[in-house]
Amino acid sequence: MTPSRIDHALKRRRRSRRDLAAQIGVADKTVERWIKGTSEPGDENLEKMAAALDFPVDFFSGRPLEEIDHTKPSFRARRSSKRLLEAASQSAAIAFEVERALTEDLGFELPMLNLPEIPDACLDDPELAALRVRDHWGLRDRPIRRVVGVLELNGIRVFSLPADMVEGKVSAFCVENANGTPFILLNTRDATSGERTRFDASHELGHIILHRHRERIGPHDESEADRFAAAFLMPRSSIMEVAPRAEPSIASLSTLKRRWGVSVAALARRFFDLDVFSDRQYRRICIELSRYGRRREPNPIPGEPSRLLPKIVEALRQDEGGLSTLSALSLLHDEELDEYLFGLTMLPVTRGGGRPPDGPEFPPGEPKLSLVGSGS
Repeated sequence: MTPSRIDHALKRRRRSRRDLAAQIGVADKTVERWIKGTSEPGDENLEKMAAALDFPVDFFSGRPLEEIDHTKPSFRARRSSKRLLEAASQSAAIAFEVERALTEDLGFELPMLNLPEIPDACLDDPELAALRVRDHWGLRDRPIRRVVGVLELNGIRVFSLPADMVEGKVSAFCVENANGTPFILLNTRDATSGERTRFDASHELGHIILHRHRERIGPHDESEADRFAAAFLMPRSSIMEVAPRAEPSIASLSTLKRRWGVSVAALARRFFDLDVFSDRQYRRICIELSRYGRRREPNPIPGEPSRLLPKIVEALRQDEGGLSTLSALSLLHDEELDEYLFGLTMLPVTRGGGRPPDGPEFPPGEPKLSLVGSGS
């Protein structure tokens, strides 16, 4: 029995100790003693607790999960409660365990972390920092066809946010595990929100590059991460190439945006920041977009799948246990594991004739996945 896992499960499910006690028919003080480790639940109560919190019984006897202070991750969330942010932090701890099961238990060798050394002077200049990252990763000024794949190729782990986090208005966050490996959890639930997912992923990369050693992430840091994401996805040189034919209208921008795989709003802002559009032209675009509707993106692109996770899934399916092997090693139900792979392990359905933006898929190569110590 690992007492800290009870506390973890309560936070992950956004439940109180009192709620759990009432549901399984024990005193509040009894659950408190279980969490403190001064007593343990019997088999019957353990099964009741596991059912109430929707975790396997074995989950509560696993090794202690990493403790993540909910103020540490860089949350993209609107008006979220402390309880929701704690739950999101605990979902990251589960993602850590899934990755550990893949690498330590199953022997998958994932790409090593490959971040550039950024001079201190560049850390105050998101535009320049983004250019450094692009140069280091061999992207130059070309459009990035698969942002998630590029992150994975360079050792950043990407998982999906569980549905209850998305419903709670958390759209993305990043956090490091104890080994210093960055993890990004993304909203992959909307198959036609590829623009948002790409920008969110790039925004979190901005935090990893610019704010990796900050104790707290503040509003100014969020603004810097947005500027990094814009420069990372839409390099100045490639924007200026098309500037002569850019018109301040939704019709024009909805065509041009597909070159970089960004939203009309993000592209309009980039044109404005680079003095392609005047203040008056930019405000006119914003007014047009507000009339168009916040939830409707002109000429949307599909969401992005992972390039690593489908290979892992395929390798696991060749074994008798399949994905259930990974679930068991992670001490999760199969359905819980699916929450972290959702939208990343299969190509989304393309609607409205959409297709990914043109550009290189993986410069200079695809993420490599190998099995070590497997004897094959």
